[in-house]
Amino acid sequence: MMNSRGHRRGNGPALASLMAGAAMVALTPTAAFAQADDIKDAMEPSIAVEAADPGDPGSEVNLGNIQLNLSAAVTTEYWFRGIGQENQGFIFQPGADINVNLLGDEERELTVDAYIGTWNSLHSNDTLGTAGGHNWYESDWTFGVALGLPQGLGLNVSYIVLYSPDGGDIFAEEIDLALTFDDAPIWKQLGVKNLALSPSVLVAIETDGGSDAGDDLGVYGEIAIAPTLYTVESTQYPITLSLPVILGLSLDNYYENTDGESDFFGYLQIGVEAGVPLPFIPQEYGVWEASAGIHGIFLGDTAQDISEAFGTGDDEFSLFGTIGISASY
Repeated sequence: MMNSRGHRRGNGPALASLMAGAAMVALTPTAAFAQADDIKDAMEPSIAVEAADPGDPGSEVNLGNIQLNLSAAVTTEYWFRGIGQENQGFIFQPGADINVNLLGDEERELTVDAYIGTWNSLHSNDTLGTAGGHNWYESDWTFGVALGLPQGLGLNVSYIVLYSPDGGDIFAEEIDLALTFDDAPIWKQLGVKNLALSPSVLVAIETDGGSDAGDDLGVYGEIAIAPTLYTVESTQYPITLSLPVILGLSLDNYYENTDGESDFFGYLQIGVEAGVPLPFIPQEYGVWEASAGIHGIFLGDTAQDISEAFGTGDDEFSLFGTIGISASY
């Protein structure tokens, strides 16, 4: 279909999920889902909003069932699941989501949250040569439900609409199913402090359009971990270093090149990220965090073919950096 972020058929444009990022999977409620699908997922808040003491006038934090998450990131290259979108100029990626807690049962360890979110990518350059010639390359919308389950499991089901303001049309739509696991309590019981692998599994099913260069709807699979490497202890500014690793796979025709070929292996992305809270911002304005990272991405043959056809890179390996800020209220 030659439609990913520029080289499109009639129904045009593009996304990224969450999503490092993300991730991806798209914008993720803190209740049950946090993974690094792509840059957008990597830049989402990783610090939960702490419950305040209603009797303490100095503790002014959101106590309601509605949570707002904001994020903004700058990246040197924009990759969506191993497919290059832009590797030149200034790339700015803001996002926002609203999360509504529908159920919180502590006894059964069960939470249910519904959310709606948007994620955007604005480019100073236009490597893909989109028809509109504007800077607003991408605007994606996500509608989902997140379940927090016993034993640290989380299930996220979302529907994502991938839209291009530049091209003026929807280029793809997909259903995302994600399973996460909070393994931090296990390591704590073993006497290992501040360690969590945070494994997750994602399946994305295209329902219309597509992100590759082929004519078939595809199914994408992902396995990810984000182990904590080290925490620099500090009462106000603890710095957490993590090693996010993402393996992207084609479960069915997801990485089709112009010849209709699609390899099972899509890409492997490995990075180093640092996150630090910003406590100088008053609590009544939410919980803020800054983050930065360096990522290396290894491409499979057909994923490399697609980026080469789109003009966004023809190398098997690429290195890029990110910096961002996020808030949760």
